[in-house]
Amino acid sequence: MDRAQGDPPVSRPELRRCPEALRAGCAEVLAGLYDVPGLELPHRPRIIDVGANVGAFTVWALEERWPDATVWAYEPAAETFACLLENTKHLRTEGYAILFRAAVSDREGEGHLFHGRSNAFEHSLVDVGSQRREGESVTVMAASSLRACDLIKVDTEGSEVAILSSYRHLAGCACVLLEWHKQRDREELARILERAGFERWAWTGTREEKWLRRDVAAAMRGRGLRGGGP
Repeated sequence: MDRAQGDPPVSRPELRRCPEALRAGCAEVLAGLYDVPGLELPHRPRIIDVGANVGAFTVWALEERWPDATVWAYEPAAETFACLLENTKHLRTEGYAILFRAAVSDREGEGHLFHGRSNAFEHSLVDVGSQRREGESVTVMAASSLRACDLIKVDTEGSEVAILSSYRHLAGCACVLLEWHKQRDREELARILERAGFERWAWTGTREEKWLRRDVAAAMRGRGLRGGGP
């Protein structure tokens, strides 16, 4: 099946399997929480989803925004990955979604994934205050081993700095979507991204930020588009 950017979706994306505690958050993502209106990516764009959780962003990206893309999605938690498998089954069959049951950080090996106190959105390799001590052992991939991409989304509850500081292809991305979890991380992420040639284009009222490579942002402004926040 050949799908093109801009083709209207047959229906709004939805998840086949989603724990009740995650439904509200997933609904926000499926409604376009991470969208950058007007952002154009190359034909058959390459997208990386680090911290894919149950697959809301991957499903939204492929069914709503960039239907001709390929998404490489990384999720370490066993139960969450099972949901991700089910929610992307049709996309994997068609070759648009490629899944890895793994966490991502600045080095490879085995790691302890802390389980969230409230729900699976809080699972993390790092205890940022919303995790329980118990968890599970997971495979960790080094961010330096990730492929080049046009857009990378990172939401890992505390490993964003480790990932983006060691991702070798960062400067080649058109767009970085992230969620920060501590103010000092937000400041360090800004330094990393500004050094790599990005500018903060838009942000939400919570902790999601959308960064564009400066030439991409300039082209967007040239088309009369503006970023910003609430």
